[in-house]
Amino acid sequence: MECGKTFSRPTTLKEHQYIHSGEKKPFSCDQCGSRFSISSSLKTHQSPIHVTSVIR
Repeated sequence: MECGKTFSRPTTLKEHQYIHSGEKKPFSCDQCGSRFSISSSLKTHQSPIHVTSVIR
C-alpha cells in the first residue's frame, strides 16, 4: 500500500510503513514491556528509565 509520502532514509520509510501495516507498536522494552511505534523512541525510553538498573 502506498500513501504517496517519500523519505530520504530507508529506516524512516520502514517505520512509517507500520502505520499502514496495522502493527502499531512493534518495538518493546525488554525490561518493562512498554511498547513504541518508532525504534528511536524505545532507545530514548531505555536511556533514562533503565540506566540505573544497568549500573547497579
